[in-house]
Amino acid sequence: MGSGQTPVKKYNEYLRDLIVNGKANPGKIVSHPIHIDQAPDAYDKFDSAG
Repeated sequence: MGSGQTPVKKYNEYLRDLIVNGKANPGKIVSHPIHIDQAPDAYDKFDSAG
């Protein structure tokens, strides 16, 4: 097992298309849905956790 940042730009359009076409359901792994305006605070909380 490895760790690190995901190369988001490599996969974002492919994953978006899977979601749009109903072939992927990110709701199974999304634990804290937030409004886009809350993103900066959510990132700060995530970064300071652990």
